Amino acid sequence: MPGLFGGFGNYFLPILCGSSELAYPRINSISLLLQPIAFILVLLSTAAEFGGGTGWTLYPPLSTSLMSLSPVAVDVIILGLLVSGIASIMSSLNFLTTVFHLRAKGLTLGILSVSTWSLIITSVMLLLTLPVLTGGVLMLLSDLHFNTLFFDPTFAGDPILYQHLFWFFGHPE
Repeated sequence: MPGLFGGFGNYFLPILCGSSELAYPRINSISLLLQPIAFILVLLSTAAEFGGGTGWTLYPPLSTSLMSLSPVAVDVIILGLLVSGIASIMSSLNFLTTVFHLRAKGLTLGILSVSTWSLIITSVMLLLTLPVLTGGVLMLLSDLHFNTLFFDPTFAGDPILYQHLFWFFGHPE
């Protein structure tokens, strides 16, 4: 999704808005360069010892070293997710700035195409949900390395909290 959103949005949003290019071209370049780096980090996590082995949710009980999984692989996956989230936030801010400040004269929000509105709504949803996912992932990272107990139920932690944070990211509606 970040590749399609960033890739096609970078080309089509200026055309649909009647602007010459995106509002901040350097931010656009940085966000496009961060996506392959994030993808490479996630792929490299499979080569670190035995791989992450946590599934697509990075569920905390599976991502601790007690289950004989590689903490290095889990850290590399988390770093890849954070880099991808940073790139998505940067491109979302760039898209919204372009739509609201660089539209062609006479092009009001009411006559923008449905494709432009889909990019606007997706950008707003990413800006609302990615910080929540980042908070959950950083809580997981601090549980793994700094002996905090956000998700451990034996020490008054809440394992359901992480599931709620992850579900909020997946279903922000």
